[in-house]
Amino acid sequence: MDMLHLIQKLRAIRPEDCRSTGLYSVIQFLVWHFERPKIQRQPEITDTNLSQVIADGICFLTIGMDTQAIQCRVIYKRATGHDISKILHYHLGSLERESFIFLMSEEIAYLVDFQNHSLLRDRKTNFHVENMLFESIFKLFITDVYQAGELYDAIMLAPSLRKVGYFGQTQIASIVILGYVNITLCRMSTTHSNDYMIVLKGSDNDRLANFDIYPSTMNPWTAIDMIRDIIENWPKTKQERNRAFNFDLEQTSPHSYT
Repeated sequence: MDMLHLIQKLRAIRPEDCRSTGLYSVIQFLVWHFERPKIQRQPEITDTNLSQVIADGICFLTIGMDTQAIQCRVIYKRATGHDISKILHYHLGSLERESFIFLMSEEIAYLVDFQNHSLLRDRKTNFHVENMLFESIFKLFITDVYQAGELYDAIMLAPSLRKVGYFGQTQIASIVILGYVNITLCRMSTTHSNDYMIVLKGSDNDRLANFDIYPSTMNPWTAIDMIRDIIENWPKTKQERNRAFNFDLEQTSPHSYT
């Protein structure tokens, strides 16, 4: 089954088909999400990767800044009383997060009548919510900040010079060395500088940002929060971006641009 076939099956689901409150709004979001050109380039959907494809879409719903994601979260909260954006937050236990994703994915798979899907096996072998959410929010960083937010362009204006900005509790710094873009995300504690660090390395002529990622040993939810800091606080206009992310001279307070 390809992505277009899955979208057709999702479109055919009616509100009265859904057992769980709020599920229909999630399915409507998945239809929009899966129709995006980049998402349609997914490999063939099989009984072993269906749950991963659905779960990735649900993760995008929890963190997405698009109008569709925001509206869906509002509708879901109105129907259930719960804020879906907080269901996968770090203060919940791993079992709670996995159970939420697993059960919702299982019901959607059942509704699209996908035969012989092996969700129980997936949950035991490769169902890692932290990894899926990190991948989802990192994709959002690439599309909304590095590409549409013109971070790549800002870096390449003066590639040999280090640039720094502070967004939320996270510092982002960049420099181009020997044809590679190096981006560092740091979150400093009260006792040690750069306690938490993520390093991204990619070609300086690759706007699509096929980065190698080198996170330090840290709680994965800290890494997710650091990337979320950049996405949520990244300036909307070019003038604001030039002021907030600039050459590493004398930096202002970490909270000046949030």
